[in-house]
Amino acid sequence: MVTVGAFPRAEQPDRKGELLDAHRQRGAALIIALVTLLIVTMSILVAASFVQVRLDAFRAEERRVMTTALADAAMAETLAHLDEDQNFVGSRARAFDKGTISSSVEKNRQDFRSVTAAGRFAGWQTVIEAEVDIRFARVKVVSWKYRHGPI
Repeated sequence: MVTVGAFPRAEQPDRKGELLDAHRQRGAALIIALVTLLIVTMSILVAASFVQVRLDAFRAEERRVMTTALADAAMAETLAHLDEDQNFVGSRARAFDKGTISSSVEKNRQDFRSVTAAGRFAGWQTVIEAEVDIRFARVKVVSWKYRHGPI
């Protein structure tokens, strides 16, 4: 204790030491806040990339399903026409639902036809190639093959 005049007075604590401790605490709090912010940001980025991957997969599946349905419709229409007229040569591309369909028919043997039907949607297409037997006044599909991909 230090005496000032007639009254004893307590010594002043070391202010520099207190200020250094306060700065250290604020620095540590800043580092913790930045690390927490980094972790939250990384979590959001991971979640966003997961959602993007799922959305891309959904769009690819939508394209595949739509083009397959359109190609099936084109094939069904072509087979129905062949059932009515064995000299049917196919149909030009035209709008159908949200995409386009087309078909072609080629005579490859006496009573057989090669039928190609295509469905297009959003820059992608599905093509069905079929071998068709037209004997006995009935259309009979002998073989059938799908191809999917970009136009």
